[in-house]
Amino acid sequence: MIIVVGGIKGGCGKSTTLTHLATASAVQGRRVLIVDTDTQASLMSWAEARATTAETTTLTPITTVAIRGNHTGSEIAKLAPSYDDVFVDAGGRDTASQRSALVVADRFLTLFAPRAQDLWTADLAAEMLRGAQAVNSKLTAIAALNRADSRGNRNDVAAALLAEHASILPLAAVRIGDRRALAMLFPDGLGIAEKPKLDPKALAEITELLKLLRGGSEC
Repeated sequence: MIIVVGGIKGGCGKSTTLTHLATASAVQGRRVLIVDTDTQASLMSWAEARATTAETTTLTPITTVAIRGNHTGSEIAKLAPSYDDVFVDAGGRDTASQRSALVVADRFLTLFAPRAQDLWTADLAAEMLRGAQAVNSKLTAIAALNRADSRGNRNDVAAALLAEHASILPLAAVRIGDRRALAMLFPDGLGIAEKPKLDPKALAEITELLKLLRGGSEC
């Protein structure tokens, strides 16, 4: 399965969330490839940190490569048969790399923090998705709230605003909380599935989102 994690707005935790989804998949015994298409190369830095950590700790293998540009989709298609799950970090901009990846993807996951500057980009994300689906009929999408508030009504307000695009971009019932553990593990190249005692709630949220992406539960 090819899963593109992307969107229009950066800074809402897409790359971090991707690493936790990918490591959770790897821990489940699946062959995992991460493709970094973002010019910031956050995932390549994460992979380098993981390689360093692996020198002293046994970790489940995950392959990470960088691919960018108009040929991104075709290169992913060549690599995908060797893996069970391919996670593509498309960054937070409407780029040629992201559009090319969406042409070969099975799922598109876009994340929104419950704040106005993120939610305002939903129209653009939906427009980009429609363009991709016109070429790739198998592509389906899921939106999810990330860094969700633990109290107050901002999550519900955000959900109400995103409901306008529910027909093309359904909102996942699971919300990823603003959990310190998820950010803490990134510099060491680790995922919450590899440190489950650090935050069981965070692991449960990531596991449920991964299940949803595979079509195992409903939005």
